[in-house]
Amino acid sequence: MVLRSVVGKWWFLFVLLMVALYSLLGYIIYQFALVQYMDDAEYALVRSANRIYDLVNQDSNLAWTDDQLLNLADDDVIQFIVYYQDTVILTSPGADQSELITLINDGQNISDESAFFLGKLPFNGEKLLVSAIQDEQLTVVTYQPWASILKRLETIQLWLWIIGTFLITTMSLFIYLLAKRITIPILRLRKSALELANGEFKTKVPMVSHDELGELAMAFNRMGRQLNYHINALKQEKEILHNIIGSMNDGVVTLNLDGEIILSNRQAEHFLADMNYETNPLTVDDFESTMSTPFIKAMQEVMSKRKEKIVELEVQGRIWILIATPLMGKEKVRGVVVIIRDMTEQRRLEQLKDAFVANVSHELRTPISLLQGYSEAIVDGLAETPEHQQELAQIILDESLRMGRLVNDLLDLERLKAGQMALAIQTHLVKPFLERIIRKFNSLAEQKALLLRLDLDPSVEELAFDYDRLEQVFTNLIDNAIRHTPIHGTIMVSCMRDQHLIIFKVKDSGTGIPKEDLPFVFDRFYKADKARTRSNLNKKGTGLGLAIAKQIVEAHNGTIKVQSKQQMGTTFQFTIPT
Repeated sequence: MVLRSVVGKWWFLFVLLMVALYSLLGYIIYQFALVQYMDDAEYALVRSANRIYDLVNQDSNLAWTDDQLLNLADDDVIQFIVYYQDTVILTSPGADQSELITLINDGQNISDESAFFLGKLPFNGEKLLVSAIQDEQLTVVTYQPWASILKRLETIQLWLWIIGTFLITTMSLFIYLLAKRITIPILRLRKSALELANGEFKTKVPMVSHDELGELAMAFNRMGRQLNYHINALKQEKEILHNIIGSMNDGVVTLNLDGEIILSNRQAEHFLADMNYETNPLTVDDFESTMSTPFIKAMQEVMSKRKEKIVELEVQGRIWILIATPLMGKEKVRGVVVIIRDMTEQRRLEQLKDAFVANVSHELRTPISLLQGYSEAIVDGLAETPEHQQELAQIILDESLRMGRLVNDLLDLERLKAGQMALAIQTHLVKPFLERIIRKFNSLAEQKALLLRLDLDPSVEELAFDYDRLEQVFTNLIDNAIRHTPIHGTIMVSCMRDQHLIIFKVKDSGTGIPKEDLPFVFDRFYKADKARTRSNLNKKGTGLGLAIAKQIVEAHNGTIKVQSKQQMGTTFQFTIPT
């Protein structure tokens, strides 16, 4: 664990280096001391041998005390033996008087002029440093044990160990503190780097010096600022991209080469959820594993051919157009971008457009045929009596008026949708307005034995609206109610207040509207009677009344809706803000 840290590694490296260097130095010192002690011993042995040889030759009595004998040698550890014709005549106290002379005579060339150092010789299980001088009769041998040299070296070794331990301990502590001082900024950098990795880009490292570590801290802080700037820029770009994609009406989904979704907006997720439900209702949330086969094949074809492909799918009763484009990298395809567009409303509008043209053609064809037929009858003289001619002329007039109403309704509807028709909005009394409308339809209701009633909230007194246009709305609604309510039925016109809204209702007890037709009653020319056959002339209409009523109400910033049940009656309700 220690060696994993920088401090531990540096400490171990320097200690190992110190131990190696000091071991080498200690070995050199030891060898130098050994050589020096050998030289000193050689010098002392040779000098002692020469001195003793001279003294013996000068004084042949050899009457010396032990103290005098000890002083003959240069060192206390030096022993000597004097032989006269191989007989010991003088020795130092404690000297070995055994056959030491044999070491001198075994092939040694000893001079009588000066003592000769014989070196380290084995004798009786130990080693001796020996020196000798010899003439024809007298031989002087000086020696000292090799152990005495080793004992002196032990002192050197002890001091080397003491000094080495002190130096290595001191240097280790110094190196540890130095490494610790160097690594503290590094540890700060490590901590700050981890904070950067966790997204804390405002982290700063304090600059405590102006050396390389200080420059490193300054560079690190600059890197943090740059990272913070670039990350914020990337976040802003990503947020803008997500906002743009999220605000699109079309769905957008991006897939990688493995078919995994890497980007999508809410509209695309709704489409994928619906498509996924059709494929496997039990795994609604697992989009990627249950994509439909046509979708997957289209994506694979786009990636393989690197060409845009348009696919039309019907999912949950709605029509979708998928525009798949390869997502290109520098050299290869990285995925597919798919634009998902809901074409249901557009297809419905196309159908309504076609139906509109067919309805206009149908509505105009009948009066034009009548005009043409009765005109030809008058021209050809088929109407013989004035009464017959008057009847044909009346039919021609009625049909021309009907064509005029149809054209005027179409023009009014388009102007309302385009906002080109200005409303004359003024404040009017509500009660007189509604009573006038009831009186207007009373006679027509009595003809069919219908009960037309008014229910007015007393709190509703005045309201700002376009008098003629709102009367047109009520005219369309009440006229429809009268035409589709059987004899002895009831029609109720009501008005009430709901906070800042005035609610108007026209409720009848008529035949009602089929529930499949309710979503389309406000479309132009839409009629529940698909065959366009009418049981009587009172049910004739252009099919534009409810569409015009809706546009007038919306022009007053209001809303209109319908509730109906067959054979139970119909209720039209619209609101106008106060």
